[in-house]
Amino acid sequence: MNINVILVEDHEEYLNFLKILFKCKSEIRIIGSFRYGMEAMAAINSMQPDIIILDLDLPDISGIDIIKNIKSTKNHIDIIVLSKFYDNRHIFSSIKAGAVGYLLKDESNSEIANAVVRVYKKESAMTGSIMRCVLEDYHLSGNRNGKVRKNILTDREITVIYLLSEGLTPKKITKKLCVTYSCVRFHLKQIYNKLNVHSKEEAIAKAKSLGII
Repeated sequence: MNINVILVEDHEEYLNFLKILFKCKSEIRIIGSFRYGMEAMAAINSMQPDIIILDLDLPDISGIDIIKNIKSTKNHIDIIVLSKFYDNRHIFSSIKAGAVGYLLKDESNSEIANAVVRVYKKESAMTGSIMRCVLEDYHLSGNRNGKVRKNILTDREITVIYLLSEGLTPKKITKKLCVTYSCVRFHLKQIYNKLNVHSKEEAIAKAKSLGII
């Protein structure tokens, strides 16, 4: 099994790290690496990759636009997003545009490397932290039987902000809820955005004033 992969990442240090990482997987062959999205898209026709590993925050063009462009003309090419962003907007925009996987840059080396093989085998390339957070937010924050939830926050977000108010740190919340640290960070980001606050203290005070906790 030979998997032809193109890397699109504007930070040279991290790009070199990825090249070294994938050398450990004999079935993966890096056939091209680019720091600019336009260069990558121009090279796709001649290189014919199986998979593209894509950063969203590029200097010349949005990663989302790259996904849309590639999937509209080369739908057989699978795209895995490897990003620092773990908010709903980036995750859902990537998936909606056509990405088949979404990984955080702070995932383990083995998780990142194995994701390529999983995608090639038509399996999931979304780590547990992202998958749980996305599915949880989807199921808990949307409509139920046609009725919009009254709470601003999802059930899990309410639990997280309550535990914060009880003095637990994010790492202790991770252990308490038996989830990953990335998942707790994801929920905190969502809480801050929804409550329009910028600190733990502000979030707790706002949640109390709204009667959430």
